[in-house]
Amino acid sequence: MPRLVIIFFLAISSLNCLEIVLKLNQILTDDLVQNFYSKYNLKFKRLLFEDYYVFDHDEPQRSRRSSDYITILNKKLTNDSVIKWFQIQKNLKRVKRDFFDLFQPGQEENEMILSDHFEIPFLKYENLKNIFNHQNKDDQFLNKILMCELGSVDFNDPQWSLQWYINDGCEQGFHLNITKAWSLGYTGKGVVLSIIDDGLERKNFELAENYDALASYDLNDDDSDPEPRYESSNENKHGTRCAGEIAAKSNNSFCGVGVAYDSRIGGIRLLDGKITDRLEAEALAFNINYIDIFSASWGPLDDGKTVDGPGVLSRRAFKNGIRYGRAGKGTVYVWAAGNGGRLDDNCNCDGYTSSIYTITIGSINQDGEMSVFSEKCSSILASTFSSGKVHQNGIITSDLHNRCTRRHTGTSASAPIGAGIIALALEANRNLTWRDVQYLIVLTSKPYKLASDDWTKNGIGRFVSHKFGYGLMNAGNMVEMALKWPNVGQQLKCVSLKLDLSKIPKKSVQLFSLEYSKCKNINYIEHVLARLTLSSGVRGKLKINLISPTGTRSNLLDFRKHDFSHYGFKSWPFMSVHYWGEKPDGLWYLEILNKSNFDAFLDEWKLVIYGVEYVPRLFFE
Repeated sequence: MPRLVIIFFLAISSLNCLEIVLKLNQILTDDLVQNFYSKYNLKFKRLLFEDYYVFDHDEPQRSRRSSDYITILNKKLTNDSVIKWFQIQKNLKRVKRDFFDLFQPGQEENEMILSDHFEIPFLKYENLKNIFNHQNKDDQFLNKILMCELGSVDFNDPQWSLQWYINDGCEQGFHLNITKAWSLGYTGKGVVLSIIDDGLERKNFELAENYDALASYDLNDDDSDPEPRYESSNENKHGTRCAGEIAAKSNNSFCGVGVAYDSRIGGIRLLDGKITDRLEAEALAFNINYIDIFSASWGPLDDGKTVDGPGVLSRRAFKNGIRYGRAGKGTVYVWAAGNGGRLDDNCNCDGYTSSIYTITIGSINQDGEMSVFSEKCSSILASTFSSGKVHQNGIITSDLHNRCTRRHTGTSASAPIGAGIIALALEANRNLTWRDVQYLIVLTSKPYKLASDDWTKNGIGRFVSHKFGYGLMNAGNMVEMALKWPNVGQQLKCVSLKLDLSKIPKKSVQLFSLEYSKCKNINYIEHVLARLTLSSGVRGKLKINLISPTGTRSNLLDFRKHDFSHYGFKSWPFMSVHYWGEKPDGLWYLEILNKSNFDAFLDEWKLVIYGVEYVPRLFFE
C-alpha cells in the first residue's frame, strides 16, 4: 500500500467551522489534498476510519450560513468522481440521563420537580421530615435512609453502609450479588473501562489511583485531558459520577466503593460542546484495542416524541468496535435505557439502545419496581438499581471538587453499574467476546422480586420483560458462569424482505406474516430486528408487536401520547432480545395497531435474525 504523506496545514478550527467527512474511491495523497483545497477550500484535518477523512471547510462565515451556498457545495462534492460519499457535519441534540423533569409546572402541587441544573428534588409542599445536611446540597432532601448492617464484606469507606444496591447486609432483601463476585477474588483487576460523557475529574480522591490516561481523551477541546469544565452549577458532574460507580477506590476512608473497584477507568469528554456524528464516532472508536468496555449514559431527547439514533459514522464505529476491538473479541458497549418513562417514551425509538451492539440497561428502585423515569422496550437486556420516588435512596458515588453524593440517579446510574459487573466477568474470563457477555447476562439475570405485569416466558421458557429485560443482573452468578463459559460460535445472519405496500386503516389492527425456513443454519436466535418503513398521520398512535413461531409476543413500539409527527419511520430498526434461544423457522407475524383518525401504510418490512447454529451446553443448565 502506498505510504500516505499529508501536507500539514497550520490552522485552528473554531467551533463554527464547517466540517466535512469524505469517503474516497482511492487513497488520499498529497496531490488530492492540494486538489481538494484548491477546488473546494477543504483543509485536511485527520483520518477517521480507513478511507474516511475529515476536512475543515475554509470559507467566510457569511457563506457558511447560506443554504444556497451549502446546496452548491453539495452538488460539487456529489459530482466529484473521487468522492464516494460525504457528510457535512451537523450539530446533534444529545442529553445526559442523570435526571428528568418528572412533572411540569402546574401539575399536582405535592409532586416533585427536578431542577434543570441540579439533581435536587424541589418539593412544592413544606411538610418535609428528616431533613439533614450533607456535603452536597442535592442531598438535603433525602428523607429516607435504607440502612445496612454489616454484610459479608466491610470497608472503611464512610458511605459503604448506605450502598444498599451492593451491600448484601441491606434490609430490602435483594441485591446485585456483587459481594459474591468479590469473595471469589474478582474486583475488576486488569479490565479497562471508559466513560463517554462530559469529562472525568481524574484527580478525584475516588478515581485518581485507578485513572487510565490511555482510556481518556477530550473531544470537545481535542486534547488528551478529559478534565471537565468547571462552572457554578456543576453541570459537568455527570461523567465523574458515572466513573465513581464503577471504579471508586475501596478502603480509602472516603465516600463509597465502586462495583469494580480495582478496574482501570478513563473518560471521553464529548457532551460539553457541539456534538456531531464524527465526534460520536471518534468516541466510540477510541483506542478499542485497549479499552474493554465503554459506558454511555446519554442519548437523543427522552421527550416521548423523538426518533433518533447513531449516524452513518457512529454506526461504522460500532461495527469496527465489535469486529476489531479487544483484538477481535469485540468492544463491549453499555447504554442507559433512557429517562422518558413518565412521558411514555420507548427506548426502541433510540437507535443507540436498539442496536444489537449495545447492552441496554434499565432501572429498578429499592422496592423492586421499575424506576418512574426508566423507559421500557424490547431491546432492554437487563436492569440494575437506581433511585425512584422522592423518598427513595439514590446511588452513592464520586462528585466534582473531590466530593461525594448520595443522589446520583436516572438510568445514568444503572448503566455504569452494569458495566462494572461486566468488568468483573471479563476479569474472570478474558476470552469472552461481546456476544458471550450478552449470553451471560441473559442466563444469569433473574426476575427475583421485580414487580411487573408483563413478565412472560419466551419459547424456551425463559422469563423476560419489556421493563426489566431478563431481570436484575447477578454479578456472582455471572462470574461463576464466565469461569467455565466456552466462546459461542460465529454469528449468523438471515434477512427476509417483504416489499408489498400494505394499508393499515384508521382505528384498526392489521396482521402481516413472513415465512422463515432453513435460515442459514440458525438454530438459536440472539437478536431480531424488524426494519420498518411506515408512514402515518400521527406516529404516536401506532403500536407494533412481533410474534415468533413459538408464540412469543414482543412489543416493538407502544403508543406515545406526545408523538404527533407525521413522518412515520423510514427503515427504522426495531430490535428485540425476547426470542433469545428460540428457533427462527416458521411463521412470523407483525401486528400493527393504528388508533389514529388517519390511514397508515407499511411500505417495507425487513426481518433480520441474528443467531448461531450451536450454543454451549451451559445454555441449557
